[in-house]
Amino acid sequence: MNFNKLATKDDGSCKPFPPLVIKVRGCMNKTANNYNKDANVDNGTCKFWVYGCMDKKAKNFSPRADKKATCTYWVFGCMDKKAKNYSAKAEKKSSCTYWVYGCMDKKAKNYSAKAEKKSTCTYWVYGCMDKKAKNYSAKADKKSSCTYWVVGCMKSNARNFNKNADKDDGSCKFTRFGCMDKKAKNFDKGA
Repeated sequence: MNFNKLATKDDGSCKPFPPLVIKVRGCMNKTANNYNKDANVDNGTCKFWVYGCMDKKAKNFSPRADKKATCTYWVFGCMDKKAKNYSAKAEKKSSCTYWVYGCMDKKAKNYSAKAEKKSTCTYWVYGCMDKKAKNYSAKADKKSSCTYWVVGCMKSNARNFNKNADKDDGSCKFTRFGCMDKKAKNFDKGA
């Protein structure tokens, strides 16, 4: 660089030309996924891996991820506390199945063989269902024995008194004393 063509002896003052440097542009960061070991000029193009879950069905899916990382998945389950298959861990709703409520007593009127959870039972009302019977019950829905009225005269002083009668039919006949001779003056047609 300071070459003197008139000089006849080297005095050690020569300054060499700087070495010729070829500029190689590229990413100079060793942690980047596009690191260029030959680059000597950083051109700002470094790209770094984006680690993340790459499964679209996952809870932590990352659309920007270009390197696989652990995925976590949604817990699907029934979220209705009243349901048979309720799951306290569920984060996403799935189908629920419900208890079948019903009467579980086989003797009951509304017994249900499909019932899984107990509910109110209603029972048969046994009774006589014949309106003509003495023990007729309007509330009865299951037939039981009937007892019937013994109809007859219930007045003990009557000629046709029926000691078994429990319902008077107005048929009592009384003995009436009097003249029964039709020709007599004091004839009593009721005697």
